[in-house]
This record gives sequence, structure tokens and C-alpha cells, in this order.
Amino acid sequence: MPTERTRNFIEEFIDDEEQRLILVASCNAFDRLETKLTIEPSELQPIVNAAKNKHKAVWQIGGDFLWRLSINHEEARNVIRTLIHSRYVDERFQIMACIRKDVPVSFSKEIIREGIADTKGKRVREKAAQAFFDLNIKELVPDFEIALDKEQNEETKESIRMHLHLIRDGYYLKKYRENHLTLFFPNKEEWGGISICGISVKPEEISNEKMIKETINKRRR
Repeated sequence: MPTERTRNFIEEFIDDEEQRLILVASCNAFDRLETKLTIEPSELQPIVNAAKNKHKAVWQIGGDFLWRLSINHEEARNVIRTLIHSRYVDERFQIMACIRKDVPVSFSKEIIREGIADTKGKRVREKAAQAFFDLNIKELVPDFEIALDKEQNEETKESIRMHLHLIRDGYYLKKYRENHLTLFFPNKEEWGGISICGISVKPEEISNEKMIKETINKRRR
């Protein structure tokens, strides 16, 4: 049973009866649909209910099921398209947060572009920037350069700037105060994603591109 581990998690950690019912229904639907060649949109509804739920433990599972089904099913991709345009910012954020590496790149790019263009959801834009980095989609660099220029929220702008530099340049250098610099760079993959390492450096250690790369190579685990 594909959802056996998820069902064990529900049994052990989800105490709320309503949440349990939603999750079990989504597991049942996923088990039915995963191996089908074609699916009807109505068959996805139990999974959609979980993906739209306000509780993190519920929407993470529902969103993950939708993205897994989107690998092979246009019907699931259409549901994700609907959710990324939802009138509710939480639903847009939640489906953006559940994006997976094994989804067709063309579809990932489509949804990330929608996320970074979300004018009313700063959290959605920030999560899109993280997905851009996690999936290492270099083709989106021009999109994020434009997004960086347009961004008005300083916190979100910093998130976009960091992830853009990490993908485009391989590092991000941030000055906190005079002679106090932090060098951020991608590290080894952990738990399905690439971790970001930050180290304090002195200006004389990073005076040119070659020195920056040498510093990163020395400090990378």
C-alpha cells in the first residue's frame, strides 16, 4: 500500500477526529488513483480537501499527494493550477510549499512563475523563491531578476535576492555591518533539498571571485 507510512503517521500523531477522517479519505483516494492510467477530476476531491485544510499536518500530506499525482496526470496538474490561483492566500502558499523535484520541469516552472508573480501573497513569493532554489531551475533566473527589481517588500526582496544569487552565482555575500560579512553557499542535499551554509568571512578573504570559490571549497562539508 503506497500510503502505509502516511497511515501509520496519522494513527500515531493525529488526534483530532476530523483531521484523521480527511487524511484517511485522502490516503484512500491516492491509493486508488496512483496506478490508474486516467482519472476523473471528481476522484481527486478527497485529496483536494486535505490540501486546502488549514492544519499543516493535513495540508502537507494532501499537497504532496497532488504533486505526486501531477507527475503523470494532467487532471492533478489542473487542480494545482486552480489552487495557485485561489482567492485564499493560504491555499496558494500551501500548494506552492508542497512542490516536488520529480515533477516535470515544465510544470514546475509554470507554477513557480505563478508563485513569484503573486501580487497579494508575500509568503507565496518567498516560497516560490525557495522552490526556485531547491529545484535548481536555472532557466528561471531571468524571471527572478525581474521579480527582484519589482519587489517592494524588503523581507521578501531579501529572500528573492539570496536565492537568485545562490542559483545564478553559486553564492550570496551579505554585509551586516562594516567588516562583518557572511558568505552563503549551497551545501550537500539534506532531506530532499539543498541546504544553505553561511560562514563569517573577512573582506580580505573574498577580494575576488577566485578567492570566494576557494573559501567555499575549503568550508563546504
